[in-house]
Amino acid sequence: MTYVGGVVEMPRNAWKRQSVQERRIAVFVAIMEWWERKHYGPSLRGLQAVTGIASVSTVRYHVNWLSEKGLVSSDDGVARSVTPTDAGGFVHLLGRPG
Repeated sequence: MTYVGGVVEMPRNAWKRQSVQERRIAVFVAIMEWWERKHYGPSLRGLQAVTGIASVSTVRYHVNWLSEKGLVSSDDGVARSVTPTDAGGFVHLLGRPG
């Protein structure tokens, strides 16, 4: 894991050693850090690069899951629309009721 331009980057394919929850947390943290630094949402490819996940579709899967849980918002077909919500928190990521 490296810290590039204020954002943590995972080595490519490091996600293979992570559980699904760890990947979700990595995607969520990447969205939060990106938003805090740049004040706009990351692209799916940007999240892919930062988290080290090999597939954009896997990143999209995690973003959709986070969106369903109310942790982030995202507009389909709108670039860089992934943003954290006020309801965000790690309790939801860990599968515990909030």
